[in-house]
Amino acid sequence: MEIDTRLSSDVDLKNLTNMMATGLTNDITMIKETMEIQNKKFAEDLKQLSHDTAEKANQLSRYTDVSCKKVQILLTKKYDKLKGLFSKIAEQFKMHLVNYEKYR
Repeated sequence: MEIDTRLSSDVDLKNLTNMMATGLTNDITMIKETMEIQNKKFAEDLKQLSHDTAEKANQLSRYTDVSCKKVQILLTKKYDKLKGLFSKIAEQFKMHLVNYEKYR
């Protein structure tokens, strides 16, 4: 009787330990699969974000180039106008000096 009880107790303990090990293994496997799915999703999100950021940087670069070109054209036009204005003033001053020397 006592031997049967001990044997039964040992079998129950073995079965319980086996069930706990199986449950723990299943939990670990489920956590591993979940983490792998999250890792894949994170990698995809990171790849998409990297692509989006590269595209935005490219657009910003093109916008900067176009804006700089517009400013350069505008400043060149203003410089040419000022250069023409100073040329006219220099010519008038030269004519003034010539006329002043002539009537002196």
